Amino acid sequence: MALSETQTIPSRFGYADASPTRLALADKGVANGIVREIARRRVKVVIPLFLCSFATYVAALIALSYFPGLVGYKIFGSINLAYVLALAQFVITFLTAFIYAVWTRRAIDPLVADAFARLGSAPAAGRVR
Repeated sequence: MALSETQTIPSRFGYADASPTRLALADKGVANGIVREIARRRVKVVIPLFLCSFATYVAALIALSYFPGLVGYKIFGSINLAYVLALAQFVITFLTAFIYAVWTRRAIDPLVADAFARLGSAPAAGRVR
């Protein structure tokens, strides 16, 4: 079955024959400013989160490699400090993801919604909460 000239093929973000909207130069400037602000805010949070997470990872590796007597210290029954350090890595990973998700919802999502409102379009893959 061939497509006629009036039929369109649905794509992931709309219709394949939909032409891209041309933005005015002022709208592009606003969009670029919002993107720069999002990047600036993101760096202020991502770098400290990464450094804290990475520092605990490296500290655990150093402790496990160079201080076997220390990490072999029994805390409760057969649970020693090495097990606690390994479990702490999971906790820190999930805590980092949770902090980033909460922060993004509060600090970045309003900027994204503002960008879509100023540009007069809706998000392509769904709505911004």
